[in-house]
Amino acid sequence: SIIEKVFCVKEFDVENPNGQHQNGQQQYDQMHTEIDKKDHQGAAKPQHIVRIPHNIFVARQYPLYLAANTKYFYAVSVFDPYTFRCTPVVKGLGHTSVFTSNEWKHCLLEHDEGFIKYAGFITTNKDREITKWDNDSGHFKPTSQNGQIFKIFWNMPGEQNLWKNE
Repeated sequence: SIIEKVFCVKEFDVENPNGQHQNGQQQYDQMHTEIDKKDHQGAAKPQHIVRIPHNIFVARQYPLYLAANTKYFYAVSVFDPYTFRCTPVVKGLGHTSVFTSNEWKHCLLEHDEGFIKYAGFITTNKDREITKWDNDSGHFKPTSQNGQIFKIFWNMPGEQNLWKNE
């Protein structure tokens, strides 16, 4: 539909030199989790939603996008699976806040039929590097099993604390 074309856009793709799959890409591409709670918590201001392409993230250049000593909500969608979206934790927002209201309604609930790739929190240090990450999201409840797939594909740094959510 026209709405999907407007809002459900894959911002970045995986760079596959010589047609090779990225580490863990086949498992990652098949991975998804059903959204547990369907209410949108309100979008963060557009200038506060950080979008990091997969190739930048795995090359460990993501600190250029993040602030020092900050805790973020993060989520990766099915409709845009190679974009790591995050926003600083602010009262009144949540994991769904990395998506606009239109993306939430038309892309996640309709186009993706209520599925998400992964979500949780990340924490950065003074050098803006990720020191901790988890899958603690009450709206998405991603599994720890998918966390291992996510960790490999995104080359997630730092300490992990994965909840079972099974």
